[in-house]
Amino acid sequence: MGLRLRQCACPKPSQDGTDCEIPPETAGMIGNLLVNNSTDAPTGSALEAILKGEGLWEPCNRHHCPYLKTLNAEEDLLVLEDLNMQRAEDTWISSGGLPQRIHGPLKLFCPSSRNSRKKIFDKSERFPKSKFYWTRSIPTSSKEPYDIPGVPIVNSNLFIVENDHLTIRSLEPSTMGIYRFGYEYDPGYFETICFFPVYIHQWQQVLSHGVTFDLVCNSLGLWPIISKSAKTKWFVYWNVTLLEKEEQNDTKKHKLWWYTELKNSHINKHEGNNSFDNQTDNPSIFGTQFTLWDTEYKRLHDTVKKMTGYYECHIFNQINSTFNRTFITQSIHLIIKSPSNIWTL
Repeated sequence: MGLRLRQCACPKPSQDGTDCEIPPETAGMIGNLLVNNSTDAPTGSALEAILKGEGLWEPCNRHHCPYLKTLNAEEDLLVLEDLNMQRAEDTWISSGGLPQRIHGPLKLFCPSSRNSRKKIFDKSERFPKSKFYWTRSIPTSSKEPYDIPGVPIVNSNLFIVENDHLTIRSLEPSTMGIYRFGYEYDPGYFETICFFPVYIHQWQQVLSHGVTFDLVCNSLGLWPIISKSAKTKWFVYWNVTLLEKEEQNDTKKHKLWWYTELKNSHINKHEGNNSFDNQTDNPSIFGTQFTLWDTEYKRLHDTVKKMTGYYECHIFNQINSTFNRTFITQSIHLIIKSPSNIWTL
């Protein structure tokens, strides 16, 4: 009969879709052959192929087997749990838990033991078009969906990419940012599994007296994580330690500047298009109207020597009443020179 036997290229069994069906004309042909007991009837193996929808009668030869192309509610929860597991210390595992200074090497790693990897993305039958990569892309605005794919990081003079390992050869200002490892599980849809804020510890900046200086939080790459975590609160502030000399003794004064609760505008994609309208009556869901784009830059005017100190941008995440975490995205050692006088001119 010239049967063409091959395995279906689509996932089997189909995930959250319907099984591939045998065409009606094929089912009728099987019945006629069995009733007539024709000598031209197919062999047992051929009949089995027809019954299973393989070969010439295979539905996957005609159309793609259906599978759910987005995460269901249970899978979405697994991803959120993995994101909540991330700790600030995970960035510095390769350096013994100590933040690296400028020109130091750094190795990032996203473990395959994460539940979302084991139970979803590393199963080829779940998302046959899935691919994983590292990215450092920054959303264009706070209105961009959290699952927009980023630009993959490739091997270069700065980076070594080895599957779920990423090595930064030398920490430079150009390498700072939020590194994310995840899966583009279907074209146009990306889920972050691990994220790592990378900064240069106590990056020294020397300024002249009276100049204007912009503090950059370097946190915009965290927005996909913040907007994904709809049920937790996020805050941003600068932790400032001013160094002052009093009677030949160095003193440190700790201060929190520009403490701000961030807006959370994530809309649950499983709740339909009316979810936003239903939630606007409860402003606490969204926090304030400030986003990372509103808090990214803070300007210091007319800098003076007493502003010398350590400036760190902190992103604080309150997951529940008993668990919270803080990520540092910028660390600057600011040194303000003394004003010029007649003896230094």
